Amino acid sequence: MTEKATQGVRSGLPDDPDDFTAVTEIIMVAHLAETAFSRSLPPCLTYAQFGVLNRLARLDGTETISQLAKAFLVSQPTMSSTVARLEAAGLVERRTDVSDARRRPIALTEAGRMVRDEGVERIDGLRDRIAPMLGDTDFGMLIPALRRLREALEPVVLE
Repeated sequence: MTEKATQGVRSGLPDDPDDFTAVTEIIMVAHLAETAFSRSLPPCLTYAQFGVLNRLARLDGTETISQLAKAFLVSQPTMSSTVARLEAAGLVERRTDVSDARRRPIALTEAGRMVRDEGVERIDGLRDRIAPMLGDTDFGMLIPALRRLREALEPVVLE
C-alpha cells in the first residue's frame, strides 16, 4: 500500500469494541515506531540491544539476565544472547556480586552509555518527518497518557 492508500484505513471493523480498536491501533503504532526507530539506530545496534542499553541507563544500575528477560518478556537464553553481543562490543559488562558469586549483574559501560545517547540523538529527526501529518500535535502531550497506559498494562502482563 502506498502512504496515501493507508490514510484513514480502519484497524478493524466498524462495530468492533473500542477497547479492541484502541489496542489494535497501539499495536500498529508500536510496530511502525519500532521500525522507524530501528532504521535510525547506529548500524552496530539492534532495537533489542538498544532496549537493554536504555533500560540500564534509565535504572542507572545493574540487572541480572533474569531481571532483563522478565522486563523484556523474552526467554533467558534470548536475553543471554543479546547481552553477550553487547558485552563483546564493550557496551555492557558482567560484574560479580560480592554477596553471591553466582550472581552476575549486567552494567552499562561508558561506551554503552555513549551508544545509547547516540541512538536517542538519531531518533530526533523522526519528529520533523512526521510533523506535517500531525499538525500541531506536541509529542510531550502524548507522554502522560502513554505512560499511564503502560503503567496499567505492566501488572496485567507481568503477573
